[in-house]
Amino acid sequence: MLGTGSASAVSDTPLPASTLPTPVGTSPVARGAIIGPTQDLTWIDKTTVSLAKFASYSSTDATRGSAVTVTGSFVIPQGTPPPGGWPVVVIAHPTIGLTNNCGIPNLPVAAYVALPIVTPFTSLGYAVAIPDYEGLGPNGTHRYLDPRAAAYNVIDAVRAFGKLSPAVSKRWLVVGNSQGGHAAWAADEYNSLYGQGLSMVAAVAINPVANVTAFPALAAAGRLSANQRALATALAYAAVQSSNGTLTLKQLIPGVTQDQITSLIGCGPDRPAVAASITAAQVTPADSSAVTSYQAALSRLALPQRRLSVPLRVIQSDRDDVILPSWNTFAIRAARAAGGSVSQRVQVGGDHQYAKLDATDFAWIAGVFAQR
Repeated sequence: MLGTGSASAVSDTPLPASTLPTPVGTSPVARGAIIGPTQDLTWIDKTTVSLAKFASYSSTDATRGSAVTVTGSFVIPQGTPPPGGWPVVVIAHPTIGLTNNCGIPNLPVAAYVALPIVTPFTSLGYAVAIPDYEGLGPNGTHRYLDPRAAAYNVIDAVRAFGKLSPAVSKRWLVVGNSQGGHAAWAADEYNSLYGQGLSMVAAVAINPVANVTAFPALAAAGRLSANQRALATALAYAAVQSSNGTLTLKQLIPGVTQDQITSLIGCGPDRPAVAASITAAQVTPADSSAVTSYQAALSRLALPQRRLSVPLRVIQSDRDDVILPSWNTFAIRAARAAGGSVSQRVQVGGDHQYAKLDATDFAWIAGVFAQR
């Protein structure tokens, strides 16, 4: 079970086209509306681009279906846009923190976290949007690994970009790593439900947190890697949210102190040291009932949930000890069985942190834009 990730909400049975109602709180016209004044980005050399803005925009709350405010960064290359406007690449970032003000522009590391992601795409003639996800701006609650929340925020970033500038196209693609890989995959699935008025061409998910329902059993057996122990608090947080209050952190990570939890879900400078100090005993669920409930809660966040709407490319590091390759292999198999188009590239010698696009990936991205 631990190797295959078979404790999952999905199977090889083809998925229905829609399993959830259309969001009712916001219309496609209102989604992506720019809220308040924009600001110039400070972490990018503005002489190298024609637009670099930080903005708040409207999206849809995945729980209530009502409007919610999300923040994001938006960058347009220099030069004359091609016919139809600059194609858009949305960068869905990995886990940075789970609390307010953990968005990219609020972090002192923004210059060397965001720039290496943005520059390769702007240099190739893509406009780039980086959503911070709901609750990572100044207010709201972050729904960690909630597929709908992530998908809505990503898709509405493209709508917001169009309202910021007429120079960008409605044709777009999303690239995400880790949590962002989950967001990219989710956006692909929910695009057919939520992406009206836009033209999504594909999604790229790098070491995605697609299906971690085997995680609680590993924790109970004391078999988590050091990097998995560092992630355990965030996953427990996601499970508590998913359980609608029937689970508590004390049941799932009973040995982690409140001070450690505060550091681990935040984005302060002490977070890496605290994460490295977490022991297996601290993140062992309280009992077998907690393990079962933990698995059930994570299964509600697992992908796939819906049939993919456009091609998905998954890049998987073969030495990833956080999201085990076999877990994503299982999720890919389920997505294909449901009728989705999934290509996969294995990055040999890479771990969860070391995963990046190579020339074949950029060629694949150019190809899907050309074909669709």
